[in-house]
Amino acid sequence: MKLTPPIATLSGACLITILFSACNANPDTNAEDHWNAAGIAPRFQRAALGYDAERDGRYVDYQYANKKSIYLTVKRHLLNQNPENPFQAEDKEFYEPRPLNSILPRPWEYINYEGIAWGAIIAGATGGIFVPVPIDSLIGTFSEGGGDEFKEGIRRTLTTDPKGATTSGSFLHEAIGMEVQAVPAK
Repeated sequence: MKLTPPIATLSGACLITILFSACNANPDTNAEDHWNAAGIAPRFQRAALGYDAERDGRYVDYQYANKKSIYLTVKRHLLNQNPENPFQAEDKEFYEPRPLNSILPRPWEYINYEGIAWGAIIAGATGGIFVPVPIDSLIGTFSEGGGDEFKEGIRRTLTTDPKGATTSGSFLHEAIGMEVQAVPAK
């Protein structure tokens, strides 16, 4: 009598277990069902990004809160500025509502420190050119409603919008903190 090698028997048993455990005979499945292919994206978001749609709302709002937290940490620890400290100058931008998730008119807010870090990691790993990769902002752009916000930010920047939109010539002024008001082109 010929015996099969233990590795082959173990591999076959694992393959059969995987095949049978992946079956789903229930017609009433939903995205929260663990054994459903539609549940992969929400589980990945929770595990890799820390984002839970039920708890955190829209991804665009979640990633903006993360960016704001990173900015606050950098301001507190590296620049010795705390917008919540009543004994320091008031930071009016800290309490402003979330701006549009768009690369224009403020590319430094879209890219953020995390995008710079990812660009450095990728450039170092590949030996290539440094290109900032704003992963959180890109995921927010491709999430529900993100594309419309992205296009609206570009539209407001490149057109003379009477609602007080900034123009593309104001990047430098905004970056150094000067007050900017849009002036219609003549």
